[in-house]
Amino acid sequence: MRNPVLVLALIAFVVSASGCTQPGGEPVTPQPSSSEVATTTPRPSSPPTSSAGVGDDTKPGNSSGNLTNGGYVLPAGDYLFYAAGLVPADSQIYRVDTRTSQKQAIAKGFFASLNIYGDKLFFSDPDGIVSCSFDGENVTRYTDTQTRFIVHDDAIYYSDQGIYTIDIASGKATKLSDAAAMNLVFAAENMFYLSLDDLDEETVDDLLMGDLPSVGQLYQASKNGTGARKLDEELVWDLNEWDEMLYYLSWDSGRIEKFNPLTSETTQVSQDSYDNINVSGGKIYGSNQDGIFVLDLSGNTLKTYDTDFIGFVLRETDLNVANESIFFHEFASGSLYRIDTDLDTIEVLYAQE
Repeated sequence: MRNPVLVLALIAFVVSASGCTQPGGEPVTPQPSSSEVATTTPRPSSPPTSSAGVGDDTKPGNSSGNLTNGGYVLPAGDYLFYAAGLVPADSQIYRVDTRTSQKQAIAKGFFASLNIYGDKLFFSDPDGIVSCSFDGENVTRYTDTQTRFIVHDDAIYYSDQGIYTIDIASGKATKLSDAAAMNLVFAAENMFYLSLDDLDEETVDDLLMGDLPSVGQLYQASKNGTGARKLDEELVWDLNEWDEMLYYLSWDSGRIEKFNPLTSETTQVSQDSYDNINVSGGKIYGSNQDGIFVLDLSGNTLKTYDTDFIGFVLRETDLNVANESIFFHEFASGSLYRIDTDLDTIEVLYAQE
C-alpha cells in the first residue's frame, strides 16, 4: 500500500484564499504562503477548451491516475512539471522544457496535486491550494489547508467534511455535498468518489489503523453534488477514470476492476494483485513487490520492469505517468525515479539528501 505520510498529507480540505471566498461566499483575509513565492491578488486564468487527460497537454487538470498517486508530475504543452522531495524543507517544483531539457526550480516547499488550467499551474502546498504562472510568479492562494483536489472544467473540486467547488474565475467557493469524499473523478457527465460514510465505526477504525490509501465504497453524484448514491458494498481504492470508464483496486484481493458508469457493470481486469495503479494514455500501470507493470486495458501484460531492473524491492511507491515515462518514489530514501518506456531505461530524477 501507499506510504501513509504522502496519503495523509493530501486529505484535509478547508477554503480560505487571497481575495477568494469561504463556503457561503464570505470574503476572508489573505493568507501568506509558506512556499518561497509571493502571494498576489487573484486574477482569472485564460479558460482552456476541454477536460483533463494525459496525451493532450492543452487540457485542464491532470490525469486522474496521476492525481490518485499524489499528482506530483504534470505534462503541460512544451513543459513537464514535477514536484520532487518528500521532506518539505528540501522539496521543490521543477519545470522542464521538453524541447531543450532545461530544468528550472520554480517553487520551494512540499507540493502535490499538480493541475493545469490555461496558463496557470495549480498545486497543493502545506498551506492549501495555490496557483501560479509557469515561472512560479503571480501566486494566488485558494484555501488554507493542504488538500487533494482536481481541476475539472472551470473549477476546483475538493473535499473537507463535504464536497466543495471553487470557480476559478471568481474564486467563489460553494458547498455541494456533506459527503466525506476521497478520490474525486468525473465520467459520463457525473462525479464519482470513494467514501467511508456508510460503514460502521468499528470497520472505519480498523481501516484507519493500517497504512491507509484512499479506500472506500464507490459513490456516484451529479456534478453539482445532488442525487448521491452508493454503487457497491465492496471496499476499493486507487480510483481512476479513463475514457469514461472507472478502474480501481479491490481492497480484499488487490485485483484491478473496471466499472462502466453507463451500464453499472463491474468487470475483473487482472488476475494478479497490485499495490497501486495508474490508468493513463490507454494503459494500466501497476506496481507490487515484484516490480512495475504496463498492461493494456484488458489486463494483458505489455511490459515488466522487475526488481532486477529497478534495483530494489518496491515495498511502497506511487506511480505517475507522462511523456512515455513512469515516475515513482522509493519512500525509504525519498528518491524519485523515472523509467523511459520507449528506451526501457531508468534514472534517478531526484535523490533525497
